[in-house]
Amino acid sequence: MHERSSGQMGRGSGRVLDDYVTWQSGGTPSKANQRYWAGNIPWITPKDMKWFDLETTTDYLTPAGVAAGSKVAPQSATYIVVRGMILAHTFPVSQMSTPAAFNQDVKAVDPGPELIPRYLAYWFKAHADDFLRLVGESTHGTKKLDLPDLRIFPMDPPSLAEQARIVEILNTLDAQIGSTEQIIEKYRLQRIGLVDHFVMNAANREGDGVLSLGEIVNGRGGFIQTGPFGSQLHSFDYVDDGVPVVMPQDLSDGHVNLDSIARVSESMARSLGRHRMLPGDVVFARRGDLERCAEITARERGWLCGTGCLLVRTPPAVLSAGWLTLVYGHDLGQRHVRANAVGSTMANLNGGILGSLRLPVPPIADQDAAISTISAVDHEAAVERKRLAKLHALKSALMTDLLSVSVRDAVGGAS
Repeated sequence: MHERSSGQMGRGSGRVLDDYVTWQSGGTPSKANQRYWAGNIPWITPKDMKWFDLETTTDYLTPAGVAAGSKVAPQSATYIVVRGMILAHTFPVSQMSTPAAFNQDVKAVDPGPELIPRYLAYWFKAHADDFLRLVGESTHGTKKLDLPDLRIFPMDPPSLAEQARIVEILNTLDAQIGSTEQIIEKYRLQRIGLVDHFVMNAANREGDGVLSLGEIVNGRGGFIQTGPFGSQLHSFDYVDDGVPVVMPQDLSDGHVNLDSIARVSESMARSLGRHRMLPGDVVFARRGDLERCAEITARERGWLCGTGCLLVRTPPAVLSAGWLTLVYGHDLGQRHVRANAVGSTMANLNGGILGSLRLPVPPIADQDAAISTISAVDHEAAVERKRLAKLHALKSALMTDLLSVSVRDAVGGAS
């Protein structure tokens, strides 16, 4: 165990992380011995550390398993990943509300008397980018953080009273984030229930037609059309500024995402005029994740349906675009897609498969009423997602400020 110096030295004293903490290394007992596994002691591995506060782990050890190949860290410990490819881009940090065992890719860091446990966990999160810059590679190419580098990382914490204030502020934000996430999840489940209610009611109601999509669009001014082939649209046709081209990867949560959308010149877009989209169209991914689809809005008027997509224009007096996306995303539609998709290595959708999709088609007024109800839920969820993004941004900024020595000194000097 590392020996600590007593007493907290002043700012700029040159003290390091190792002056404030002790370290524990974990391990993995034999997977072949059933006596070691399925116990009641949480066993943390990097794959569990997707969250800051862990409530469960994938695997649990018995006391015999701990004795044979791991260690148990106290409830006060912070867990950090020190080996694994995740360190190429992320520095996972977690705490657990109970003592826990952990594997060899994780270090348990236990704070000494000069640190509040929660402060230490937040401190690691705030310095994640700094630790990622220390990541190296083993002889086999695996990413790793060496303990000697961690031990000498500079640390100059404030008084315990100030640590407590910092922890209170960040815990309050975490509580608000957690509450907002719960609200978003409530809206997600509510939406699933509403879609199921409307689609299944329409499917089971006497008097409403059940028609294939092909029957609905053919002869009524609609169409099902494949996006341009690779021979029509090449990689060198894309430009930095121009007409957006919607690809499967741009379809997210029923909308078109602009973050990494490709573009072509206006002259190229004119040459592909038959693939121009109008409000009320629906664009579908025809390869890969076949759940992806989006209704085209006024924002996307004149954009192009790209390679890898199918474009559907519905007769609005019979079938609304919103209703089509609801049925397609429902299990009723996805069962049809999964049963008929072609391709041995990647699932593919074509116009024939999509055209054979059978849909319940209630009166257009009923379709619109269902869409209106679900849109209201979507709007509330979008409001909460924006709130969540602001809370995350605020927390990130506060962690940088509150855990920065220079900022704390400035605040302290002004008080």
